[in-house]
Amino acid sequence: MGKVLAMILRGKAGAALAALVIVAVAGCAGDGAKRGKVALGGGLLSGAVGTLVNERRGAGPAQDPGQLAAAALKSLPGPVMLAQIGPGAGYTVLGLYGENGDRRTYATPGEQAMVFRNGILVATRGYGNDLMSADPGAAGQLVRSRSAGSAERIWRYLDGNNVERPLRMNCAVQPGGTQAAQLGGRAVTVRQMNETCATGPLKIDNTYLVTDAGLILASRQWIGPGLGHVSLQVLRP
Repeated sequence: MGKVLAMILRGKAGAALAALVIVAVAGCAGDGAKRGKVALGGGLLSGAVGTLVNERRGAGPAQDPGQLAAAALKSLPGPVMLAQIGPGAGYTVLGLYGENGDRRTYATPGEQAMVFRNGILVATRGYGNDLMSADPGAAGQLVRSRSAGSAERIWRYLDGNNVERPLRMNCAVQPGGTQAAQLGGRAVTVRQMNETCATGPLKIDNTYLVTDAGLILASRQWIGPGLGHVSLQVLRP
């Protein structure tokens, strides 16, 4: 992966910035209307660069996700994402590493990887306590079609002893409010989709911002018990 990833990271400067997602709150409707700005990962998806902005806690200077996003778009060709695992954590840029059917693999400069199936996280590598695989099933279809419904999902993650554990949960998907957004200079409307999954005492909440074409522009998705949630922002689809 190292040589190929290095080639990705040496992309020509001046790559198009037009696909940077610029999100502004507008005309909310539905269940999420009273919430105003949509909260993802403890922050707000809003402002001039439309990134998942969270206040960092602990030592070290705060990152400017807007500057990080602009730098990534200049240096990386092709699709780019911004990620943050856990509240108060730093941001990571992921560039497209490969595609296989409806699956896309994105990798960081440190060769950590995330795999998505139509925008739904289905695997991670290199983070520890990794998500080995996941099956979004009908729940993923509900999210991308911005429809209400319920379905079963399965996660397979590594526990503290590096043993793969299957986890089956029942998930309910509900549409929330809408926002206006700009994607590549084109106006789009994104709807917040809320996914709540549970089994026994365990309950998780995932959130997605989805266009009417089924593209997930931003999300907060659960990886597993060890890593918790990752907040994701599409910078260039």
